[in-house]
Amino acid sequence: MGVLSKAITTGIRQATKPTRKSLGAKTDDMMLEPDVPVELPVIPTIDEGIDVGKSVLPTNAKKTENQIFKSENIKNWQVQNDIEDIVKAKDVVKEPIKKQADLLIEDKEGNIKNTNQLMNFRKAVDEINPYSFQEQIPEVIDFQGIVASLSGKTPSESALKKIKDRGLIGLNKKIKTGTEVGSRFDINAYRKYGAYHATLQSSKGGSNVIGYARTVYLKNVDLTVDSKKAIKIAKGKSKSPFILMKGKYQDHDSNKLRDYAESIFNNPEWSQLSVNPAKAGTFVKVVKLPDGTIQSTPVTGADEVIQIGKMVLAKNAKTIPWEEYYKAGNFNEGGNVKDQTKKLLQEGGLNQEGGTVDPVSGNDVPVGSTQEEVRDDIPAQLSEGEFVFPADVVRFIGLDNLMKLRQEAKSGLAKMDRMGQMGNSEEAVEDDTGEFDTDIDDIIGEIEREARMAQSKEEKAIQ
Repeated sequence: MGVLSKAITTGIRQATKPTRKSLGAKTDDMMLEPDVPVELPVIPTIDEGIDVGKSVLPTNAKKTENQIFKSENIKNWQVQNDIEDIVKAKDVVKEPIKKQADLLIEDKEGNIKNTNQLMNFRKAVDEINPYSFQEQIPEVIDFQGIVASLSGKTPSESALKKIKDRGLIGLNKKIKTGTEVGSRFDINAYRKYGAYHATLQSSKGGSNVIGYARTVYLKNVDLTVDSKKAIKIAKGKSKSPFILMKGKYQDHDSNKLRDYAESIFNNPEWSQLSVNPAKAGTFVKVVKLPDGTIQSTPVTGADEVIQIGKMVLAKNAKTIPWEEYYKAGNFNEGGNVKDQTKKLLQEGGLNQEGGTVDPVSGNDVPVGSTQEEVRDDIPAQLSEGEFVFPADVVRFIGLDNLMKLRQEAKSGLAKMDRMGQMGNSEEAVEDDTGEFDTDIDDIIGEIEREARMAQSKEEKAIQ
């Protein structure tokens, strides 16, 4: 086992919970005053007993179907909820955003090489149309709202049949926990009626819709998107679905999931996300600062995501700075942010300020870190046996890889607990005679392969 393997294995075996600093949190993100001890609230996770229920198809599903697919009921709902004219009247930001987008200089392939241009574009658009921050969990939309908002003004029988055949999750269809899906909002539904529900697609991509859901709960979520399409929308091109939340679907009862969302709304492990296709083409973590301004940071993934109405909440959201997002994203070279970030690392393009001194704290900055990352301005309460990786190591290994290791360790500990191997043999609920599988060695092996590839490329570049 290499030095990196030993270091990671030692850290993972010691670490049973992350600190805010180990997750890359910043003081202004958490809205804490300096020197205030960090006390994470003890809020149980879903795995620790929170009941989000399961979708149970009603016995009178056919009767309910007949009612919500009736033309008169669809029409009545549309009349009561039509906001299209209001949206158009208030859409005063479209033209100013288009003017800013038109200033961006593209090459023949439609790529924008100048990162400063993109940063200036974002700042200008933030002033024109700031991200919003929701103060409470929305109500859950009903099935009538889903059908009516998808049907169009004069729905044909074939259009209604397509909606019915694709399925309404929790009414005439269920999706198994663990199914890989892509989830998105329907553009026409929220622009015409303010209706936010989920259109679920097959993980194979394309337009293979597999159902419509009132709410969504996903795990192991990938939030990277095709950013170049955002610029096209900003320039006035018609909107098309391209912003997907991709992850493993978790079966649930929509009302119980909303109750759970209320209970974790102020939990610092969870972040509120927002998205505006014409602004950045990505999900962003939004934080309301004490002065009322909204701070936004690009998000590439999360451990879990809950979507209820317009609200999207993410657990352990994986963020990157705006500048790195624009450098890494496919504005420049194609491919998603995650792949391009890895490419930047392998080609020596890592954003770092090693060899300098932080002017605020006076601390030396090691290679691979930035000045802000050695400031030691985030209070952290540690206990015996806990382990914190410095920022340069987190960047080198990759937050995704570290979270995979942490998640695998947590799963292993939970399995040992169920097997009665944690000093609780009398409480064992799982057979302990079988093989104990863990992917930690595989994950470490993958990290080492990536490190060797990066080193090999660096050596070739020197030659």
